[in-house]
Amino acid sequence: AVGQGGTILRTENAGASWQTQTSGTTNWLRSIQMAADGQRGWAVGQGGTILRTENAGASWRTQTSGTTNDLRSIQMAADGLRGWAVGDRGTILRTENAGASWQTQTSGTTNALRSIQMAADGQRGWAVGEDGTILLLTTPDVSAIRSATDAASVGAALIALGARQDAYKPDVDRLKKLEDDRKIAEQQALNSAENFKFLERQFGSSSAPPAGGSFSDIFTPVFVRANINRAIVMLIMFFSVSVLLSVFRYALRLASQYDGRADALRLTVGDLDGRFHRLVNTMVPNGIDFGKMPKSPGEMAFDMAKDMVRTTGRRSP
Repeated sequence: AVGQGGTILRTENAGASWQTQTSGTTNWLRSIQMAADGQRGWAVGQGGTILRTENAGASWRTQTSGTTNDLRSIQMAADGLRGWAVGDRGTILRTENAGASWQTQTSGTTNALRSIQMAADGQRGWAVGEDGTILLLTTPDVSAIRSATDAASVGAALIALGARQDAYKPDVDRLKKLEDDRKIAEQQALNSAENFKFLERQFGSSSAPPAGGSFSDIFTPVFVRANINRAIVMLIMFFSVSVLLSVFRYALRLASQYDGRADALRLTVGDLDGRFHRLVNTMVPNGIDFGKMPKSPGEMAFDMAKDMVRTTGRRSP
C-alpha cells in the first residue's frame, strides 16, 4: 500500500500486520503495482514521481518520468516491460523497457485521469477521469516501420499511422540522404572492381592494384591531367634546350670569326694594305659556313616528314 508523505507499507500475512518500507521520497504516492513474481514493483504519485523496486520493496529507486504533473494510476503488462501511467492534465506515459524511460502520449484532454486498465494483449486500454472522461487507448501497429527497408517505406508507414508530415519529414529526408550517400559509395566500389577486372583482362592477373587502394583510386582525372602537363612541360624544355644549344654554337663560330679579324687588325698596326686581307684569310679557318644558322630539331623533324610524304607519293601508282 502507498500513501501520503511517500508512505509504503507491506504485509506478508494477508494484512494481519504491515511493515513500513523506505521509499526515499516525501511526495504523495497514489498508486502501486507489483509484478507476478512479487519482486518487481512500481509506484507513482505527486509531481510525476515514479519509483521502482526489484527486491520486493527492500529498496526503491526513482525513475525519470519527464513530467511534473501528479500521476494517479499505473499498470504494467505481465512481461514487466510495457507499462502505462496516467495523471493530472490528461497525462499519459508509456514505457517499453520496464520504466528505464517513459514517453508522453497525447490524450486529447486536459482533465485529470485517475485510473487506467489495459487489456491482456497490451494493445487496447481504457483511462477514466474527471467530468466523466473515458478514453480508449490503442497501441499503434509499428510492424510496418520495423520492417521498412528504405526512407520511402518508412514515410509510407508513418502516413498509415496518421503521423503529420511536418513532424517526420526532416528525419525521413535525412534518412534518404544517407541512403543516397550509401548508394554512391556502393557504385564507386563497383566501378573500382570493374576497373580492376578490366586491367586483369588487359595485363593478366598479376596486375594487382596498388596497396591501399584500387587502380581507379590512383588514376584519377586529376592524376592524369597532372602527368600530361608534366610531359608537355618536359617536351617544351627539350626543344628549348635544343634551340638554345644551336644558337650557342652559331654564336661561338661567329665570335671566332670576329676575334680573328680583331687580331688581324692589331697585328697590322694600322697598315691596311693587301697584306691585311692575306692575314685575315690566314687566321680565319676556311670551309666553315658562318652565314646560315643550323636547323632546329623541329625544322629537322618537319623536313623528315616532307621527305616521307615525297617518297610515298613517288611509290604510289
